[in-house]
Amino acid sequence: MLDLNMWDEQFSWLAELGYRVIRYDARMHGRSSTVVRDYAHHDDLHALLTHLDVPCATLVGLSLGARTAVDTALAHPESVSALVLASPGVSGRPFNDPYVAHHTAQQMAAMGDPDGGAQRFVEHFLRMWVDGPHREPSQTARPDAFFGVRQCRAARPRARGGDTEGNRSSGPAGRHRRAHPGSRRRTRQR
Repeated sequence: MLDLNMWDEQFSWLAELGYRVIRYDARMHGRSSTVVRDYAHHDDLHALLTHLDVPCATLVGLSLGARTAVDTALAHPESVSALVLASPGVSGRPFNDPYVAHHTAQQMAAMGDPDGGAQRFVEHFLRMWVDGPHREPSQTARPDAFFGVRQCRAARPRARGGDTEGNRSSGPAGRHRRAHPGSRRRTRQR
């Protein structure tokens, strides 16, 4: 559903600060391959870091990416210097929430529908992960979230690992700067 383009702004900032920044699409996300055999996201990440000759890295992740970072740190502690995590899931824990199961089933049904299926797929994604089970769409920041998810789904292909052409005015920080003129970004040098 989401892809590496959701990190455009952070990618650009970190690259401008002189960090080597790598991002990729996990399997079944963005332009990655589909699953054809058993795999583990943390093994994919470790293989990528090994291929790129990165012996040790600070891993940053959101949701599945955060869970992958934790699993990589546990499986390959020598490869991880630090973790920056947002909403990590926990591997090995059954995920059987009926609310999420319902919307996941609706997403799967929408996938095969050429007439509005993509729109319904995104809508169920937003119901699960933005609205949640106790809020209506009108109670959340749906326009920004919907726009961001749609942008990830419709993003044009980009070169991986080295593109710094992200639009600095997009994303949450850009929306914040537009809504609050005079605000500024603060980053801490390492």
